[in-house]
Amino acid sequence: MGISEQEARILKLFASKIDPNDAGAHNNLAVVYFNKGLYEEAIKELKKALEIDPHFTLARNNLEFIYKKIGYYDRTIQELQEKINENPDDLESLKQLAEAYKNTGQYFKAIRIYKQYLNKNPEDVEAIENYGVSLKAIGFYDDAADVFRRLSKIIPDSSHIRRHLGEVYYNLGLLDRAISEFKEAIKIDPNDAQAHFLLAFVYGEKGDFQ
Repeated sequence: MGISEQEARILKLFASKIDPNDAGAHNNLAVVYFNKGLYEEAIKELKKALEIDPHFTLARNNLEFIYKKIGYYDRTIQELQEKINENPDDLESLKQLAEAYKNTGQYFKAIRIYKQYLNKNPEDVEAIENYGVSLKAIGFYDDAADVFRRLSKIIPDSSHIRRHLGEVYYNLGLLDRAISEFKEAIKIDPNDAQAHFLLAFVYGEKGDFQ
C-alpha cells in the first residue's frame, strides 16, 4: 500500500516527536505504520519497544500479528529446518525454530524442539521460560508448574515468572497459591498491570474482595 508524500511527511514528523525511550510511543507509532501498510517500519518500531521493555505484552502480540500476516514465520520455519538438516548441532537455529513454532501456536512442535535444545543447552533461561509457556498453553499445568518453580529459584526477582506460576496454580485449582504468586509478582514489580488484574480476578473467584 503506497502513501502520499504528505502522509510520509506527517509520519516522519510524528516519529521525530516521540520519546525514544517510551516503549508505548514506539508501539503506537507501529500501529500507525501498520494501518498505512508500512509493515517493515511497524516491525522496526515494535522491536524498539521491546528493546526498551522486553515484557511489553501488547507490543510483542502486535509484532507476532504482523509476522503472521506477512508470512514471516512460515518462511522462517522452512529456512530454519533446512539449516538444522544441514547442521544438527546448530543450537541457535534449533532455539529459533522452537520459538517460531510457539509464536504460531504450534505448541506440541515447540515443546518437542525445546526439549531437544534444552538437552544440549540446559542453562538457557529464556528457552526454559518459553518451554514452560508452551506447556501452559496446551494445559500441561503440572509440568509447567515444575518449570516455573525451577525458574523462580534461578531468577527470584522476575515478576513475570511469578505471574506465569500464579496462572498455572489457578488452572490447577490452587487459588491460594495463585494469589501468593501474584502478590509476589506485584511486590517485585508494582507496575505489573497483568498481575494486578489476575490477582483481582482470583479474589473475585474466591468471593474475596480486597
